[in-house]
Amino acid sequence: MTMRYVIVGGGIAGTAAAEAIRKRDREGSITILSDEPYPLWSKIRLPELFSGSVDADGLVIRKAHWYERRDIDLLINVEVTSIDPEAKVARTARGGEVPYDRLLMATGGIAYVPPIPGADKQN
Repeated sequence: MTMRYVIVGGGIAGTAAAEAIRKRDREGSITILSDEPYPLWSKIRLPELFSGSVDADGLVIRKAHWYERRDIDLLINVEVTSIDPEAKVARTARGGEVPYDRLLMATGGIAYVPPIPGADKQN
């Protein structure tokens, strides 16, 4: 039986996990569910975008062909709203269900913004 891997989160952790899984399992299906509108992209390079030294495409770290060459299904703009571990499905905001045998949650974190006086003010 072909193993179905589902990774929730298309950031660096989810993408690296998909790559590692593919190296170990050439036959399994790998699906990344990402609520981002683009494949893996660099948030660190945002200042370069704002300054005009790169365009939006310059932020993308892994382009669509990278996933295709590795037989990894990347589903962007897909928000996972619930996981049913008994049925082994991830449910999406659009009513879809993605079945899995193995699930990895790689949703990242939220940056901590310290309480700095005036941080809530306009520049």
